[in-house]
Amino acid sequence: MGKLEDFLELLTILYLVCCYSAINQKPNLMKYFALFISLLASLILHAQLPQLDSLKNAVSETKNDTSKIDIYYQINRQYYNGNIDSALKYAEKGLELSSQLDLPGKMVHGYFIASSAHFALGNMATSDSLAELCLQAAFRTKDKANIMKSYYKLALNANRQNMEEALDYYKKSLEIAEETGEKRWQGYILRDIGLYYSFRAMYDRQLENSFKAEELFKQLGDSVYLIHIYCDIAEVHRLQSNFNIALDYSQKAYGISAKLKSPYMNARVLGTMASTYTSMGDQENALNKNLEAFEIYQNLGSHFYVATTSFDIGTAYLNLEKYKDAQAYFQRSYEIFKKIGNEASMAQSLLGLGKINTIEGRYIIAEESFIEAEKLSVKHTVMPQIKDAYEGLANLYAVEGNYKKSNEYLNKLLSVKDSIYNEQKSEQINRLESEYQLKEKEARLELQDTQLDLQESQLQRQRNLNLAIGITAGLLFLIAILASINIRKRKRLNQQLKNLDKTKSRFFSNISHEMRNPLTLVMSPLQKLSEQTKNTPFQNDLQLAYSNSKKLLERVNEILDLSKLEAGKMEVIESPIVLYDFSKRVFYAYQSIAQYHRIDLDFEYTLKEDLAVLIDVGKIEKIINNLLLNAFKHAETKGAIKFVVERKDRWLVFQVLDKGKGIHPNDLPHIFDRYYQAKWHNDPIQGGSGIGLTLGREYARVCGGDLTLKSALGKGSTFSLHIPFKETNLRLPSKKKEVTVVTKEQNGQLPRKSSKLRILVVEDGLEMSKYIINSLNQFTCVPASDGRQAISMLEKGHFNLIVSDVMMPNMDGFTFREKVREDKRWKYIPFILLTARSMEEDKLRGLQLGVDDYITKPFNIKELLVRITNLLHKKEVRDKWILENRENDDSTILSAEEQLLKKAENYVMEQLDSPELNVASLASTLGYSQRQLERLMKKYCGLTPSAFIREIRLQKAYRIIEKRQFSTIKEVCYHVGMDNPASFSTSFKKRFGKTPGEVES
Repeated sequence: MGKLEDFLELLTILYLVCCYSAINQKPNLMKYFALFISLLASLILHAQLPQLDSLKNAVSETKNDTSKIDIYYQINRQYYNGNIDSALKYAEKGLELSSQLDLPGKMVHGYFIASSAHFALGNMATSDSLAELCLQAAFRTKDKANIMKSYYKLALNANRQNMEEALDYYKKSLEIAEETGEKRWQGYILRDIGLYYSFRAMYDRQLENSFKAEELFKQLGDSVYLIHIYCDIAEVHRLQSNFNIALDYSQKAYGISAKLKSPYMNARVLGTMASTYTSMGDQENALNKNLEAFEIYQNLGSHFYVATTSFDIGTAYLNLEKYKDAQAYFQRSYEIFKKIGNEASMAQSLLGLGKINTIEGRYIIAEESFIEAEKLSVKHTVMPQIKDAYEGLANLYAVEGNYKKSNEYLNKLLSVKDSIYNEQKSEQINRLESEYQLKEKEARLELQDTQLDLQESQLQRQRNLNLAIGITAGLLFLIAILASINIRKRKRLNQQLKNLDKTKSRFFSNISHEMRNPLTLVMSPLQKLSEQTKNTPFQNDLQLAYSNSKKLLERVNEILDLSKLEAGKMEVIESPIVLYDFSKRVFYAYQSIAQYHRIDLDFEYTLKEDLAVLIDVGKIEKIINNLLLNAFKHAETKGAIKFVVERKDRWLVFQVLDKGKGIHPNDLPHIFDRYYQAKWHNDPIQGGSGIGLTLGREYARVCGGDLTLKSALGKGSTFSLHIPFKETNLRLPSKKKEVTVVTKEQNGQLPRKSSKLRILVVEDGLEMSKYIINSLNQFTCVPASDGRQAISMLEKGHFNLIVSDVMMPNMDGFTFREKVREDKRWKYIPFILLTARSMEEDKLRGLQLGVDDYITKPFNIKELLVRITNLLHKKEVRDKWILENRENDDSTILSAEEQLLKKAENYVMEQLDSPELNVASLASTLGYSQRQLERLMKKYCGLTPSAFIREIRLQKAYRIIEKRQFSTIKEVCYHVGMDNPASFSTSFKKRFGKTPGEVES
């Protein structure tokens, strides 16, 4: 009931505003408010009539006086908008009882509604006294909401006679509403303050308050009141002849009302538009808008609305000189207003009829209409209508030739005009005088303040000077203390960082030493087995394992060398070598890698071929190897790498040049920093430890030289190693063994088995590529050294599956996957990412790119085979389905493939541990039948819906086992929604090629 009472109280307030509009002679505003109130009142009365009898019965049955008061007030609300006299009777009963019991809260409510009723009935003095009593009772309750509403009531009453007092009450009411956070009441009050200013032609202030109210109603989401606010703003601009702006706000209001689908609100806005068109002189548009509103009101069955709009339509027809139509609509409005007893509006209709009858020559009827309109207007003191009645009679008598009577009414007309003019002028003068007095008072106060400020400023300047000296001295002392503390902190921090760095280096050194023993135990048996299995199928695999274990040992030695460099214990061990043989051997050791990457090798040697020099062979070879490996990483496919050996003054110079993409300027200053890796966001993912170049420069400096870099983005890089030139007289025999140079033009593909199923293996590591291809010998495998070359391969031929590394030069695996996914020719080729990057975010990125599977190095080749077999089987099922259902293929559905699969995956992941997860629930969630979902799933991913759910369960289980989130396999099984551990293990092995226990270990 509380919400209903609040709503009815709002209607009461709106009704009072309507009456207030009438009193202040604003017919347009009065019409809009009256329209709104009448419709709501009729609807509420119709809905509430059955309740009146039950409420009256409740009064006689209730013995509790407090309850009786509430029932009296409820009956008042039921009657209020339909029968004011009855509403007043029950308000006074409740007020009398609440006064006897001395209940201030109930008294506030009683005074408020009783005052409102007397106001509506025109008993202004009684209404004023009750409003004052309402405020007194509100102060007794100490309830700010009651005080706020009481001030608001006083403001509405005061609008008739004391404008300044009304504004003061409005401001007090608004202040309390702001204090209590009552945003809705703030909006109501601000709107009424705006109307207050509008009645006084203070349009800037009207708009200011309307905009504030608009912001509040936007926050509250009150669309209905936003429409009223926009109509108010439109009306203000109409009165100022800003017709385009008025129409813009009307359209804004109409847009909101159309969304609300409220016929009444649409008609409300149409009426505002019609008024604007009438003021513009566009009678045709005014007529059309009024006719639209008229039709809505007829459908709603609202007689008051029909009458008001009929009058507006009659006015439009009159202006268009369509007198017959105008007379019909004026007559209709008059009859309806007479039926509902609205005498002020009857006078308006009679004035219209009088004008029509005068024009048509029906002078007797016209005279009767004007005289009746005069009586009704005088009775209700509606000055604009009295003026129109006098003017109509003066014109009528002049046409008839009765100049005496015409002159009589002209004098009355002038008297009324003077009265209206004087009233408006007096109000304007009073307002200007008040503003002048206020400004004069402010000026005097400002002058006094200026004189006081001048005296104070002289004293303040002296105080400020003394204070500034003291503060400056204090700040200098404080800065000195803080600087001392900061220096000590920096020293401590630097020492801590040094200790931390030493600890880290010691840790790496210790763990590297620990790794050498197991590596020795791995390498020695591998070397022995490799020799014992010569000319057997196992030799290549054993040799591959042995060479890579040597590389691992080299990485371990690099870490140890860093520790030695830090400790200053790195020794330089120089030995004589034939420079030409050494340089050519080191450079052309990369011939097979160059062949694989389709890169030309260019060797430039400018010294004597039999020249012998003293160098630390181990260190220089490590530096050059590192530079060459970096060059291969950054060189473009089908590019070239150049190795230059020359002498410059006292330096022996080795240069490695590539024409790759170069190094970004942001990375250049840090390229030799330990553990630094390029951070430029466009670089492909390539990996690396970040210590190779650091170690290379340290080696060079230990040898008495330096390692430098020149690079231009998009053009390539040049690394230059300078060491002291030390020629030796010791003549060493030159090894004339020729190195066969293979250029990119001679490069061919690795041998492949013949098979219908073709796999594209994208891997920048030559040995890894060969290993994968040899392991997948039942398929036709084609190698590619990076994503860019792989794209070229895809352009040339068909492939059934792609296996790709992530960290590659030129184009990494993620970028390659994006390119494949964007091309409709390749987007459905099964795709496996094979990488040493095991971070969870990398896996998620791969899966988000639509990768079918993701395997982390080191991997089991058997697992890779099982995953490839599963993916090829799914593709075969999918291709078969598409072939069989080609006629039913729906390309519009195909474009939504990714959205469907993503939505399906999200739902399965959310419901993974739910017993209700099944094909039926998945189909229902996606909005398909089970049969239709199965058709789409087979088409898009080659899986039935049940297999799709099982695939997600198994993938989730694999990640959980990898992270060891549960202590037992059974827990994992139950967590992913599979209730049979034995069946789970079987499905897991079939999918991934190894059991859950093997993954865990």
